[in-house]
Amino acid sequence: MHRFRCVNIKIRETGAFLCCTLRFFPHCTSVQFGHNPRARLELHPISRILGTLQKIAQTGNFLYTGWVMKAQNFIFIGRSGCGKGTQASNLTEYLKKTDPSREVFYLQTGAEFRQFIQGDTYTQQLSKKAYTSGELQPEFLAVWMWSHILIEKFNGDEHLITDGSPRKFHEAGTLDSIFSFYGREKPYLIFINTSREEAMRRLSGRKRLDDSAADVIKRMDWYDTDVAPALNFYRNNSNYIFLEINGDQSPEAVWQEIQGKISL
Repeated sequence: MHRFRCVNIKIRETGAFLCCTLRFFPHCTSVQFGHNPRARLELHPISRILGTLQKIAQTGNFLYTGWVMKAQNFIFIGRSGCGKGTQASNLTEYLKKTDPSREVFYLQTGAEFRQFIQGDTYTQQLSKKAYTSGELQPEFLAVWMWSHILIEKFNGDEHLITDGSPRKFHEAGTLDSIFSFYGREKPYLIFINTSREEAMRRLSGRKRLDDSAADVIKRMDWYDTDVAPALNFYRNNSNYIFLEINGDQSPEAVWQEIQGKISL
């Protein structure tokens, strides 16, 4: 699925500059301004558009002001061991290079929980007990883990990436509310579909606190009973762009598939 790209320009008409946005889809070969045939820009290959606009700008008819990428939204979901963190990091770096003028707001729920359970409050100790035994964290705590960070630190103009949420169907509905509240449209839901066997093989090679054999089996089980149903919230939901990725591939192949299915 393709989204249009944008270039901000100003067009000189009757001595005045009129601001507008040039929008085109990746398959377009040209675009025309007004009724003047000379105002047609040949855009094939697409990579030539910047140079073309810069040349036209020298004539005084156009004032080129640069690429504009709309703030994007991404939700990574998949079972433990599917590589959500790796691919979210890849996407973060890609966005920073593609749109260096905009920050990336990366919400990594698992990392936040691992930091949270280092505390000594009653709630933190109960959360640590659940974490070390491979249990799913309660929904109120999972929602608080990402919502308070958004409330305190989100500025509204960043690209937004969430990794590790939602983990239950009702949490998906709560997470959904942030996009309408912040005026964000069409988030990408990136489902890294990894088999239980492959995920367990990968997790057996890690040395984290919650990666014992018994705990891994529990996490595989609660993924099937709790997380997998949350996918039904997004699948065939017209408010989201649902992408299913083959997670049994190598990390490099997974990233290539993700890049091939998103258009920024």
